[in-house]
Amino acid sequence: MKDFRELQHVRIITREGTIAKGDICEDDVIIRCDDHGFLHDSIDEDGDRLPAIETRDGSHREYWTHGVLNCPVDNEGHFKPAVVDNIDKYELWFVNGKEYPPMK
Repeated sequence: MKDFRELQHVRIITREGTIAKGDICEDDVIIRCDDHGFLHDSIDEDGDRLPAIETRDGSHREYWTHGVLNCPVDNEGHFKPAVVDNIDKYELWFVNGKEYPPMK
């Protein structure tokens, strides 16, 4: 699956023409937006981070912060990739929208 980096700094508009907010389910992809329509991770009721973009089967995940790709940090303070694709077998690393080599 391709990544969605071209959506950085882009406000998501629904099919109805309104600014997207919250979770949107399109076919096999779940998209999460902040209140301003930008791609943004959310936190579930258990406190776990949910990626701004993910396939229903979990094979592709992207982590975003207010409209830019951004590597999440785990509980030990280690960066995780901003984009993970288990089918095409790749990872991408971004900090505040800028791509970096892997930070392992």
